[in-house]
Amino acid sequence: MNPLPMSRMRVVFLCGSFCLLLLLLTGAVVGRTRSSEKTYRSLKIFNETLHYVQSNYVERVNADQLMEGAYRGLLASLDSDSEYLPPTEASRKDKSGGLADVGITPVRRGLIMRVLSVRPDSPAAKAGIEAGWYLRLIEKRSARELSPFRVRQLLSGPEGSTIHCAFMKPGDPKKIEFDLERALPPQEALQVSELRPDLVHLRLLRVDEAGVKQMRRALQQISTDSRVLLDLRNNPGGLYEEAARIANLFIPEGVMARLRGREEELRVFEARPRDRVWEGEVVVLVDRGTAGAAELIAAALQGRERGRLLGEKTAGIGSYQESLPLPDGGTLRLSVAKYQSPGSEPWHGKGLSPDEVLERPEELEEAGDWLLEGALRLLSEPAQKEAA
Repeated sequence: MNPLPMSRMRVVFLCGSFCLLLLLLTGAVVGRTRSSEKTYRSLKIFNETLHYVQSNYVERVNADQLMEGAYRGLLASLDSDSEYLPPTEASRKDKSGGLADVGITPVRRGLIMRVLSVRPDSPAAKAGIEAGWYLRLIEKRSARELSPFRVRQLLSGPEGSTIHCAFMKPGDPKKIEFDLERALPPQEALQVSELRPDLVHLRLLRVDEAGVKQMRRALQQISTDSRVLLDLRNNPGGLYEEAARIANLFIPEGVMARLRGREEELRVFEARPRDRVWEGEVVVLVDRGTAGAAELIAAALQGRERGRLLGEKTAGIGSYQESLPLPDGGTLRLSVAKYQSPGSEPWHGKGLSPDEVLERPEELEEAGDWLLEGALRLLSEPAQKEAA
């Protein structure tokens, strides 16, 4: 039987990744007294492997391309947020601000690119794309051969322009293809609506300074007899500093979150009593697309017993990265710390578990806004019990 075909880039990627991963693991397990000897031996193995691949692989392999694949594989073995940006990508960093996009936030899981969250009312949401899907192709390029930064960059572009993408649903091998038209994100960070006379729905779309201001203003206008449903679904996060400020609008005092490195605690986010605005009841709605700074808000309210969490387990994104410029012009982004709940529990890689889980229906297309409807049913139960 013939072996499965492998692309040139994939073979390069796997060979290089194996070499550097072997080097990393070897260096991690040796003691100090033998580290120099082991490191030299690992470098020798890496050098011999590199030479063998360059001399014998079926096609000529560029050494820079091989090393780039090794760097990517090394970082991919750590977590979803650590990544290597080659010089061509590092030089374009932060130059896509203000562009339109399709409303998808990508995240890497090993060598697979997944949809972390889908912005409400975005082109992706209107097409039916959901958090948890696999992103396979962007135009004709395999998403697994791209860094998350490069994927985000390709999904952005001029307003009204289109991009062809292919996805897969978990458990379904069939590709689903779309031509998505890029659109500008909404300017508002918060959507406010009254679901019932005593229930106000606050849908937070972004965690940034605008989100803090709009949340504060909305809470100041709500009657203290009402309840607040804080909706963090499909919120990919944003600025952790602003997330702590939003949590403080509900929490009067105490620790809201922590940031801890390998050896020590780097920061403690404490509530300031004068910044609390809302003293009434709050319930938090989360799903698999609730990530990062949005998870800090949910963890703070849950950990301080200030609000119940309803919905699904969250995405589990809660690490802090530092960037290191490299001599070749590339950049290394490495996770050096993790955010923690008030009780010092990190949620990175695990997610937050709701106090009350809402089960995802099998036929989503016919379920409507099932999470919101499920939350409304749960919130009506006390009133129904009292009436009985």
